[in-house]
Amino acid sequence: GGFDIIIGNPPYVRAENMAREERDYFMSGVFETAYGRFDLFILFVERAIKLLKEGGRLGFIIPHPVLNENYAKLLRAFILNSCVVETIVDLSDYKVFENASVATCVFILRKEPALSVRQQNRIEIIKQGSYQNGIGDGSVGSRFITQNVFDRTPQNSFRLEFDDSAI
Repeated sequence: GGFDIIIGNPPYVRAENMAREERDYFMSGVFETAYGRFDLFILFVERAIKLLKEGGRLGFIIPHPVLNENYAKLLRAFILNSCVVETIVDLSDYKVFENASVATCVFILRKEPALSVRQQNRIEIIKQGSYQNGIGDGSVGSRFITQNVFDRTPQNSFRLEFDDSAI
């Protein structure tokens, strides 16, 4: 029946840093979201969503570029076609991992087969400000965007600055 919840921090490994045989295998059609110069975390997100039961939730911290970069366009479409995006926490101005330079975000997804539910869903967008005196400082707060706005952006980009009237 699938998992109720999956949480984690998948590995961030760019396709060009993989062995040729691995990259070719991932691009052979085994994964729907492997595209261009993809990153391994994309495949983890796809697989995790497929392992959820209907109504199951996924919480992953992943690189912030997933929101807009070309290499993640198939993943964004996959998410919009199979999940309610409950929350996106934008951590791009907040150094989460001390020894890493990658900007991150957190996605909280719920597997939802009903198109009408997905399109009417309102995503909570939380922006964490710069690290100042510790966790919790610099939080900018939250706002909401209707999920179907991202159905109309080029390459389904998750443009967090938009609002419901943007497109």
